[in-house]
Amino acid sequence: AGFPKDRFYLYQSQWTKEPMVHLLPHWNWEGREEERIPVFVYTNAEEVELFLNGKSLGKKVKGIDKTPIPINFIDWEGGRYKGDFLTPYRLKWEVPYEKGTLSVKAYKGNEIVAEAQRITAGNPTKIRLIPDRSIIKANNDDLSFITVEVTDEQGNICPNASNNIHFEVNGEGVVAAVGNGNAASTESFQDSQRKAFQGKCLLVIKSTHNSGKINITASAKGLASESISIRTKH
Repeated sequence: AGFPKDRFYLYQSQWTKEPMVHLLPHWNWEGREEERIPVFVYTNAEEVELFLNGKSLGKKVKGIDKTPIPINFIDWEGGRYKGDFLTPYRLKWEVPYEKGTLSVKAYKGNEIVAEAQRITAGNPTKIRLIPDRSIIKANNDDLSFITVEVTDEQGNICPNASNNIHFEVNGEGVVAAVGNGNAASTESFQDSQRKAFQGKCLLVIKSTHNSGKINITASAKGLASESISIRTKH
């Protein structure tokens, strides 16, 4: 579906010079209050400070505060390796869960160069549609990729939402494909509906030969629907 997964940001932290920081996992762990949740950070900055609801949980230095990763594998010649690999590529905290805002600040020297946060989402209430392009060519071939998000009342993505989203498309376009990034899904890629996975799914719209508008409505039981229009031009 083209949605970056967490490992995308691990690679990014090694392959880009643009300051970045990525925080995982999501912060919706209802029923696990006070349980220690492993929190990881990927960054290309020198140092990172983690906060929970505004309270600092301490700083860690990339490459110095290494994270143990359990390994257990057999090499090409049959030798077995078991133990921990101390990775310099990620930072880790064990954080007792409480709802609210988990955030990080990444530093170079004393300067904050990047920030990220995870907010505990409320109940799913509505759908948000985000097209990559709102104007496409009227050539019976051009596409608009529309990210579909299930959000709470404040617009936060609900990471555990799996609502079945129905799509109604009319005008100068048709549904080319749907998806959600779930590798275990057996749903059809060509349909007028798709279940959200981790709060998201994807709708791909294809133009006709005619210029005009493509009207799209996304709806699901218990959620406020959302409608947008895509223009097609010669």
